[in-house]
Amino acid sequence: PARLSLLATVTMVRKQESEVGKFECVLAESGKAPSVGKLHVYKTSAVFKAEMFGLDNTTVSVKRRDLTHLDATQSLKLSVVYKDGKKKLDLQFASTKAPFRCIVDAWKLAESDAKPMFAVPVQKEDKHAKKDYGKGVEGIINMVKDKALTSYESANEKLKKVMRLKAGAKIPPTPKLPLIECEAVVSKCLFVKVHRAENLLAMDAGNTSDPFVVVRYRGLEATSSTMPKTLNPEWNEVFHFRTPPGKVELDDDDKVEIVVYDRDFGGLNDFIGYAKVDMEGVRVDEGAGRPPYVNKPRKIRQWHDLEPLPKNQKADFFDMNHMKEKLMFWEGERGITGRVFIETWVGNRHDDEFRVAGVPTLKVPEPEAERRGAPY
Repeated sequence: PARLSLLATVTMVRKQESEVGKFECVLAESGKAPSVGKLHVYKTSAVFKAEMFGLDNTTVSVKRRDLTHLDATQSLKLSVVYKDGKKKLDLQFASTKAPFRCIVDAWKLAESDAKPMFAVPVQKEDKHAKKDYGKGVEGIINMVKDKALTSYESANEKLKKVMRLKAGAKIPPTPKLPLIECEAVVSKCLFVKVHRAENLLAMDAGNTSDPFVVVRYRGLEATSSTMPKTLNPEWNEVFHFRTPPGKVELDDDDKVEIVVYDRDFGGLNDFIGYAKVDMEGVRVDEGAGRPPYVNKPRKIRQWHDLEPLPKNQKADFFDMNHMKEKLMFWEGERGITGRVFIETWVGNRHDDEFRVAGVPTLKVPEPEAERRGAPY
C-alpha cells in the first residue's frame, strides 16, 4: 500500500511536469532480486518504475535537490547518490552514456574534469552575500581576478555544451594547469643595501680616499654615490635586481659581488677591495607577491671583509681600473684592509625600499681590456 501511494503521488506530480528522457534499465538492490523497468528523467527528479507485468511494483524517486553526485564511470552502471551520500540508486544499462547525459543536461550538473562521466550539483551562491576581497588596490585586484575566473568558467561550460549538442563533438576534460600569480612573479626582487664601510685603504694624498661601491649581480651592476675624503664612509643606499624566473631558491650562481673603489676624477679609479655575498639557499618566494605588511621577508645583515680580486676573474668582465691596480702593485699583492656592511633580502615592488632603490644597468664588457692588459 505504501508503494502504491507513493506511485500515485509521483504520477500526479509528473502530470504537471514534462518528461525529458526514458531509459530501460535494471535496478540492483543488495539482498533483493533485480527489478526490470525504466528510468524516467524529469527536470526536478528521476523515477525508476519496475515494469514486470504487475508482478513488481518497485518505484524509487530521487529529487534533484537531494543529489550528492552522479557516477557513470563504469560503462554499464549508473549510480545516483543522494541524501548526503546516505542513499544510493544503482541502475544497470546497456550503455550509461545516454542516461548520464540526459540527467546532467536536465539538472544542469557540473561535470568533473579530472574524472570523466562524474557530475555533481552546481553550488548556488547567495546573490545577496558580499564577498570580502580586501581593501585598497589589493581588494580591487582580487575582485577583478574573481570576476574574470567566474566569466571564464561560465563561458567554457557554455561552449562545451554548444559543441556537444550542435556539432556532436566529444569534449576532452579541461586540463588542470597550474595557476601562476603573474604579479607575484613579475614583482620579485633581490634587494642589496650598502650601509657603510670602515677602515678602508687610503689611496689619496692626505691619508684619505673618495670611496664608492659597485654592486654586481648576474651581469647587472649598480653604482653608489661617492663619499669624499673618508675611510669610514656611510652610504645607506639600496639597489634592486630581478630574481631569476622559475627559481624556488637561490644557488651558488646567485652571488652578489661588491667592489669598492677610490674615485680619481679625470683618471682611472683605484681599487680598494672586493667582497662576495653568498645567497645560496635563500628562498625566492620570501615576501614575493605580498604587500609589505604581510609575512615580511627575512633580511640578512652582515659585515664582509674586503679582499683582493679573485684570481680567476676574467679581464674583460671588469673595467680597466683593475689594470691600474695590477700596475701599481706589480711586485706583489697589496694587503687589503677594511670591511663593508651589506644587507640583502628577497622582496617585491611593494617594498618600501623599492621607491628609492637604484636601478641596475647591464654590465657591458670592454673588448679592449684583455688586449690592453695582456702585456702586464
